Amino acid sequence: MTNRAEMMDTLVTTKWLNQHLDDPDLVLLDCSVYQAPEDNGGFHNVSGRAKYDDGHIPSAGFADLKGKLCDANSPIEFAVPTPEQFCTAMGALGVGDNSRVVLYDINYTAWAARVWWMLGYDELAAIVGGDRNARPINYCGGGIMASANAFIMTRLGFINVAVYTASLQEWAVDPSNRMVVNTP
Repeated sequence: MTNRAEMMDTLVTTKWLNQHLDDPDLVLLDCSVYQAPEDNGGFHNVSGRAKYDDGHIPSAGFADLKGKLCDANSPIEFAVPTPEQFCTAMGALGVGDNSRVVLYDINYTAWAARVWWMLGYDELAAIVGGDRNARPINYCGGGIMASANAFIMTRLGFINVAVYTASLQEWAVDPSNRMVVNTP
């Protein structure tokens, strides 16, 4: 049994995970999303569920950012679900008040960072830092890479780090919102 007094760092190694994989309070979640190319040269995001079903780390559940972990009624991709929907989805994955959660994805950890941010990162790890309390706000196209930036800033000791969850997907559609566009 794991000693709850032994705090888990916000980054763990595969060696640590292997040693703790059978801990009853540990919940391991694959958060993968893939980008599929389109004929017009663009791309669209696809749930990583099919690849998860093909194989994943033993005991890992699947946190579906294109399914139960987004608001399907929103026109904004990856919109955060209601707190009730989120709690229901995370509870179904085994996450509770006394859980230690390890998140991963197959790509560049931005998807795992998104779920980390949704879980309320300030309650998942103790943050120590100097005078890094400037309240930085991270944004991007849809809040995914902004979550990865927030994770990194938290690791660096910044506090009160915010993520504009809908980011430019929401901001850019309203012509009354100001935006500077640099052109070559």
